[in-house]
Amino acid sequence: MACVGCSKCYRGIVFKCLHCAQAQVCQYHQLRIVQRYLTRRPELPASIELLSLANLLTNTDKESFVGSFEAWCERWNTFLKERTQDKRTDKSYYVHKRLRSAYLSLKRNMPYSYFACTVCSTRVRSTSIYGRGMIILM
Repeated sequence: MACVGCSKCYRGIVFKCLHCAQAQVCQYHQLRIVQRYLTRRPELPASIELLSLANLLTNTDKESFVGSFEAWCERWNTFLKERTQDKRTDKSYYVHKRLRSAYLSLKRNMPYSYFACTVCSTRVRSTSIYGRGMIILM
């Protein structure tokens, strides 16, 4: 099993080169990614809720976190899809880009955040900050 930090490059190495190994995204680094997009003191209610939900990532089990995340997604679905149009170029873009990035990061990494919980071994930690973005082979 490999615990992958916050770098997409490391995830690519694990998923492509070590295809026989299982990979887990470090929950601490996932939290830091969300904090980077939303800041530590967000102002929008959707951002405040997503940050508080992300803070639960390292302290809850998979089922309760996924359920809470899906409820948040249903509640803020239309807010996340808001678009505006640039008058000069006539191109549209998402209004809440950073909130969408934090949401998509959690959604994209969800299958890899709780892998250690599905392994029968109790000595594998659910989160690891030992590597600080490096691959740790267990």
